[in-house]
Amino acid sequence: MTVNATYYAGGTGYTPADMMQRDADWISPGVLSSGDLVVAQTATASMNITVSGAAQGQTGGNAWLPNGYRVFNDSLATLGISAADTTNPRIDLVVIVIDTTVNPYVPQLKVIKGTAAASPSVPALPTGFVGIALAQVRVNANATSITSANITDVRAIAGLVSQFGGEKIASSLSELNNDRIYNCGSTSGTNAYTITNSDITAYADGLTVRVKIGNSSTGASTLNINGLGAKTILDTLGNPIVSGGLKAGLPYHLCYNGTNFIVLGKGGGGDATAAQILLGKKATVDSGQVTGTLDLTNLVTGNIKSGVKINGVSGKASVVDTSDALATAAQILSGASAYVNGIKIDGTIPLMGDEEFAGWRRASLGIASVDGRIHLAIPDGYYNGAGNNGLQGVFYDDANFNAGNILNGVTIAGLTGSATIETLGGHSSASGTFVLTTGDYTVQSVTLSFVPTVVIVYYQSSWSGAKTIWASTFGGTTSSLRDTSTPGTSRATLTVNSNVVSLKLDTSQFGATYSWVAIKI
Repeated sequence: MTVNATYYAGGTGYTPADMMQRDADWISPGVLSSGDLVVAQTATASMNITVSGAAQGQTGGNAWLPNGYRVFNDSLATLGISAADTTNPRIDLVVIVIDTTVNPYVPQLKVIKGTAAASPSVPALPTGFVGIALAQVRVNANATSITSANITDVRAIAGLVSQFGGEKIASSLSELNNDRIYNCGSTSGTNAYTITNSDITAYADGLTVRVKIGNSSTGASTLNINGLGAKTILDTLGNPIVSGGLKAGLPYHLCYNGTNFIVLGKGGGGDATAAQILLGKKATVDSGQVTGTLDLTNLVTGNIKSGVKINGVSGKASVVDTSDALATAAQILSGASAYVNGIKIDGTIPLMGDEEFAGWRRASLGIASVDGRIHLAIPDGYYNGAGNNGLQGVFYDDANFNAGNILNGVTIAGLTGSATIETLGGHSSASGTFVLTTGDYTVQSVTLSFVPTVVIVYYQSSWSGAKTIWASTFGGTTSSLRDTSTPGTSRATLTVNSNVVSLKLDTSQFGATYSWVAIKI
């Protein structure tokens, strides 16, 4: 038995097989990236296909084949597809291989023609060829051209072989790929944003992209990737995007949740302004960071109306709404004040005190007095009723307003008069009639309000037309009434007893109406 070693100190040389075996031990077959050895239709569909290529080390044509072969296609290659069967379809296989049936071996791109059948199968690599499949091409019956719809990509991505940790690494890479953030560049449009990324072929829950917004949002927004359909963009809290919610020139991470794209990592949000944020406090809103200017220094009890609570501070009982008050200074007592519509007003109404008579003030005559009424003009001021005997008011002086100028027994404005006709410079008098009936000697009397000094009685004779007059003397008490036509005949007797005046017939046939006048001289 012989133990062999490769790549050890003191070794004398290594063959290509040693190097290929080393690579084959670690690297599984496949293209290096999704951009390598891409099979596509020709620019104008034909019975040819193209395979991408590029210089070694550049994406486009690189692959690892089984057994450690490393190959690359250095430029775009065109491969022909054999004519279609007239009855059944077939499947051709596009491969990159090493032909080991010749010496030296030949690397090549090759189309392996399949067999036409109602249900065609994929052909296998011929014996002696080592390689990998790139695409399957379905050649329909009577086809005259190959389109992208006829090409199925079957490339595998090269990696580490499973026995050397490839499965674990592949799993990790798969997880990383699932957590991959696809860089999609700048968006087009406003609100209805569109982007492209060839690595994204479908929307999947958890798909995350990085985009730079081309135009700021002006309202609710959507994102459409590669024409797969517009999906609503929501902010971190699941709310629709608002005007300014997405800023032009700024990058955003958007994650698809199976229904909508959600903005990730967005701090804060909302439409608050500086005037709505407490003074000196900072907040992040849709427009960015804002420093508050809302000053609540004066939010104290004394500045809040009674019965109102603002931000937890209750109003002061004495703080009331005075907007409906109408008082003026002339309606408020001097020395007192009131608030009207928020303004303090000092009163100017004087408090009327004593003037010659406790609690009373002097008035003046107003407009002309009329029967039964005196008009007085009273001084402006407040009369509180605390004067003499609890009364307060006004008075007016008039020297002629006295009892001596008011008729005895008459009361004017509470003052009872004592004046008589005599004290007023006149004479008391009274007058009346006595009706004496013929044959009736009854005495008729009248009581006067004074004691007369002169009583005059007269009558008009019905047959002679003569007027008979009798005048008493001062202090006289009785007298006979005589007709001037018959001086000797007494017709009636007049009696004056103090203030009682009486008259009776002396002769029965002299019944008549006798008039009398009494005078106090």
